[in-house]
Amino acid sequence: MNILFYIYRYHPKIGGVEKYIHELARALITKDHRITVVTGSHDNTLPQTETHESVTIHRFPALRSPVRCRLHHLRLRHLFKSADIIHISDIMMLEQYRRMIGWTLPHKKIFLTRHGLSIQHPVPNRDKTRAARATKYATATIDDGHFISKWLESPATTVIPQGLSPAADQLQYIKPPDSPGATFIGRLEWDTGIDDYISAIGILKKRHNITVPLNVVGDGSLRQSLESRAKTENLPVRFQGQRTNAQDQLLNQPYALVSGRLAIHEALARRRPVIAHHVNPIKHDYLANEPFSPYIRIAATPDDIANELVNMINNPDETQTRVKKGYEYTRQLTWDRTANEYLNIWKNHSIAQELPINIAPAIG
Repeated sequence: MNILFYIYRYHPKIGGVEKYIHELARALITKDHRITVVTGSHDNTLPQTETHESVTIHRFPALRSPVRCRLHHLRLRHLFKSADIIHISDIMMLEQYRRMIGWTLPHKKIFLTRHGLSIQHPVPNRDKTRAARATKYATATIDDGHFISKWLESPATTVIPQGLSPAADQLQYIKPPDSPGATFIGRLEWDTGIDDYISAIGILKKRHNITVPLNVVGDGSLRQSLESRAKTENLPVRFQGQRTNAQDQLLNQPYALVSGRLAIHEALARRRPVIAHHVNPIKHDYLANEPFSPYIRIAATPDDIANELVNMINNPDETQTRVKKGYEYTRQLTWDRTANEYLNIWKNHSIAQELPINIAPAIG
């Protein structure tokens, strides 16, 4: 089957959605499906067409005028027309698809994955309106979290769990260091909780007389100010910048301070206890109403984070029980399973044509 993914950015860019589609594509290729990615070019040095790990990539000029962008889409029309499945990542890209090329293919079925939503609270009414319009246009809508349909007030066809790469069963267990320490992985922006995580390190030092070194893996607009603050307050915080295999840094410390879904899964798969921070009710639901929720600790303030760390340090048996259950949960998360669930959705909603879909039964 010929599957086309339409996505804002792709290789060599690194991000949550980019990694999601890349891993899903790799899993589908192992099932003998052909994968094409049509994506925006945000770097003029990138070729318009290339192949990366058996995925054919076509780039349109995302930074040029809308007219030039549309003309480029029209030159790629044969790819959209010949695709058995067109799958689009996020509402913004579905809207662009309709403007740029979809109007020339009025009978083509479109599938949509909503990978998340803006952290803005309350959710603007315009975002709810856009979501309702998008789900009506899409043949089926897939969410990667249960919280999305609640806050957009627009139901999804289904929620499909992300896979993990490498899978939990492929990871060798590495015993954590005996001395307390933590790792943060994520963007250095206000909504990831990095500022409060650093504040918690200071609280542990001043109020509890506990030194917990924090390794910060990631980059963002707050990096310079956070580095200056850590130096001024003499906090044991080390900034490592972006790393290609950031998840492996989780093995260097016994605790994980992470608030992103993928980072949470990666920490649990490596048997590291997680404290996840939320900044508002949307992020609370993102953390509290998902399958991984029973295996993590959730915090809203620096005091909460510090108290949870003290509890984990002082109650190692309870902490390890939660860690073991979290690891068992992540063993279910494979990209093969995720690919099978996508194939089921595409098959069940493509009644108008017989698609050559080879699929194993979905797990769970």
